[in-house]
Amino acid sequence: MARSRRRELSEEKKNVLMQVALAEFSAHGFDKSSYNKIIEKSGLSKGVMYYYYDNKEDLYFDVLHRVLSNMEHQLPEEQLTQIVDDVSFWSVFQDISVAFYQLFEEDPLLAGFIRSYMSSGLREQRPEEYKAAERLAFQWLDQLIHKGRELGVVRTDLPESMLFVTMLSVIQATDLWMLEHMETLAPDMFQQTLSHVFHLFYDLLSPPTQAYPTPLSPPAT
Repeated sequence: MARSRRRELSEEKKNVLMQVALAEFSAHGFDKSSYNKIIEKSGLSKGVMYYYYDNKEDLYFDVLHRVLSNMEHQLPEEQLTQIVDDVSFWSVFQDISVAFYQLFEEDPLLAGFIRSYMSSGLREQRPEEYKAAERLAFQWLDQLIHKGRELGVVRTDLPESMLFVTMLSVIQATDLWMLEHMETLAPDMFQQTLSHVFHLFYDLLSPPTQAYPTPLSPPAT
């Protein structure tokens, strides 16, 4: 019910609330953040806040949805239309991958929020809603894999949906590591690590170049 009422909240007040909540969640994570501080700094009363949001997690999910949606819109997805062969495919993939880290470098609040989200256990509590939000931010990956398979650049020995969830898991794991070490890695080491991460993506998506060993037979009983 509270979610349907949010349309009544003015855009100005909603933007203030989102910025205040983003700063609090980015600095303290979900568990240690203060819902009361967010309410106070946003200039809303508790009654008004609970009219629009059932609880802190309800607000957190709204912030997450906005953050992921904004990230998706800021990525250079128009480059997907420029993919015509293997060279342009990997070039666009690399450009989009780098764009993610540029967003994190340019916006510490965004980096802190994404880091706290990926290290939290919230996705297990409302898995379907969180998965839907994540998929929104990674539509480019879905489109990229599909385009790559059409061009013969991406492997076809695994289902497309499996490739997507595998790549998404690896991207999230590497993003979390990079975010946790972004401030301590020297610039040249950061770029070198980023290059290795991209090579990992390349190895995961590229068609196998050699035959795999024959699977082991089950042990005799």
